[in-house]
Amino acid sequence: MVAGVAGRSRVQLFAEQSLELARDQDFARVAARADERNKLERLCRTVARPAVSEKRLSLGANGNVRYQLKTPYRDGTTHVIFEPLGEPKPK
Repeated sequence: MVAGVAGRSRVQLFAEQSLELARDQDFARVAARADERNKLERLCRTVARPAVSEKRLSLGANGNVRYQLKTPYRDGTTHVIFEPLGEPKPK
């Protein structure tokens, strides 16, 4: 494991940043009334789910983040490679 910020690995930082983006984009337009229990439960499960699976994330030898796809693309692609975003800025 490569050390990151405050004891967190680069993979953990990537996952945290992805979750922030997902929360900002997907859930901002969803609403449920208190009496809509099924809708509230589904919304809570969705929001609590991580944006990416940490089990399928790994760090490559050159420092890039490697994500294994759950299902290969039609062209046979099984992984996608990301360059690190850098250190997160304090809020």
